[in-house]
Amino acid sequence: MAQARFLSPIPRPDRNIYCVVWNYLDHFEEGKNARVDKVVDKLPDHLVFFTKGKSLDGHGPMGPWIVSAAGVKLDDVRVICRVNGVEKQNGSYQQMYFKIPRIIAELSRGMTLEPGDIIATGTPSGVGFARKPQEFLKDGDVMETEITGVGVIRNTIRAKT
Repeated sequence: MAQARFLSPIPRPDRNIYCVVWNYLDHFEEGKNARVDKVVDKLPDHLVFFTKGKSLDGHGPMGPWIVSAAGVKLDDVRVICRVNGVEKQNGSYQQMYFKIPRIIAELSRGMTLEPGDIIATGTPSGVGFARKPQEFLKDGDVMETEITGVGVIRNTIRAKT
């Protein structure tokens, strides 16, 4: 395994990627505080979705592999993001405002979910634009995203030339 080079288990999704806005409570607060207009000042009553606005080639990597729902105990799952070995985000399923059953139910009210659809449940607090000073990825940075109990995906950021 140490010498294996893993590729994305879903290199080019055949279906849509649905994303949930402001689902992690701490991320909602940091986003609210970082906004200049302060238009949104309370948690939404209903889910807000968008289809994947980060759809540039190489954005939204997934992996390192796919596990079944039976392979994960959600209450124990943490999403951890590190940049150059420094932890930037660390959130748990318990911090999600809208849980997975509600997300699926809300999406299903307006459309038929099909095999292959992907749902991104949001991001924990710690995003670069809300930091003081702001932080943005740069050429050569190594970004690791870990799902505890599942694995780590590691990507080196490359500037497009």
